[in-house]
Amino acid sequence: MTVRILSAGDKGQAICAACAGVATTTYAYRDVPFSDGKGRASDILVGVCDSCDAVLSIPPQSTPAIKRARSSATESIEAVLPAPYVDALDLACFTVDPAATTELRKKIVLFYVHKFADGSFDIEALRSTKPFFSLQRGQAVRRRRLSMKVSTRLAADFSKVVTQTAMSRTDVLKQVVGEIKRQIVDGENPAVLGELRTLAYLE
Repeated sequence: MTVRILSAGDKGQAICAACAGVATTTYAYRDVPFSDGKGRASDILVGVCDSCDAVLSIPPQSTPAIKRARSSATESIEAVLPAPYVDALDLACFTVDPAATTELRKKIVLFYVHKFADGSFDIEALRSTKPFFSLQRGQAVRRRRLSMKVSTRLAADFSKVVTQTAMSRTDVLKQVVGEIKRQIVDGENPAVLGELRTLAYLE
């Protein structure tokens, strides 16, 4: 079966709610917002109503560009943590690659979040492992912000882990960093260290 590749200016037809019937369309490149209002796909070919200028159809050839735009849309994951947690994360980055930038922090955290979300790592570890760092009563400790811009797909992974553990977003990040320290800094998972060194090399 031969698939027709459309071009700007080609004609078509589609149902138009605003015009209450079948409308003639002209294909043109437009920026189209996602249906959930979070982001948009830029400069994709769509069928536009000749009467009211509404976007009525999206040809199959535009689907890959929409998927790319959807996966690259960003959300924020952030928390204010006791400084030892961020220090432990930085030490894990140094263990993986002494020449790594702070960007590796984000990659390692998201690597672990994804592994917990897809079941590669036992999510019970996040619920049952005791925090590696705890404050004594009356002890003051410096706090540092951990902030990451992530794709909607990775944000969904993080939300899944939060839901499955029934913990706050901050506590999930603390426990994830605890697992990173145990597996990488304390050397309890050499296999994953090898994976992360490959990831760092491709940075």
